[in-house]
Amino acid sequence: YDAMNKGIELATGKYIWFLNAGDRTFDDNVVEKLKKLSEENDVLYGEVMIVDDARKYLGTRSEITVHNLPDHLTRTDMVKGMIVCHQGFIPRLSIVPKFIPKNLSADIDWVIRILEKAKSTRKTDFNIAEYLAGGVSKKKWQQSLKDRFTILKDHFGLASAVYNHIVIVGRALAHKQRRKGKESY
Repeated sequence: YDAMNKGIELATGKYIWFLNAGDRTFDDNVVEKLKKLSEENDVLYGEVMIVDDARKYLGTRSEITVHNLPDHLTRTDMVKGMIVCHQGFIPRLSIVPKFIPKNLSADIDWVIRILEKAKSTRKTDFNIAEYLAGGVSKKKWQQSLKDRFTILKDHFGLASAVYNHIVIVGRALAHKQRRKGKESY
């Protein structure tokens, strides 16, 4: 997130979009399609296709995680966790805060703070990016989980964070079991 903060400092455009190493636009027309939607919207967001190291499509984030991307994204949707990843989230630069340092879930906080300021959001009807699976937050899952809990507690309160983490873990276990069942066919 340090590098992303440096990018925010240097950015001069109307919007900012973070694609990390291994990520890329979904296709060659994404930027043109986004430009057509951008004029009256503070945030553009959409699906990302998760890919493996060989660039094989694993499915969209909504298909292979427990989170379905809502048609009208708001701050309160984030109480459930990171339902939109930053590779599929493009905010107007004028409402963008810096990422909190040394926190593996800083992107959740960043998205919540942007949505607090956003007057309008727009979901695309196309995939925005390819997201390479297996980042640092997956490798350091326990620390990421602790960091996410703290962020959600700070934004939505302790009771909400506890309840939603129970739901998140329960949904994740059920989702994992369903996926395991599909793989056996």
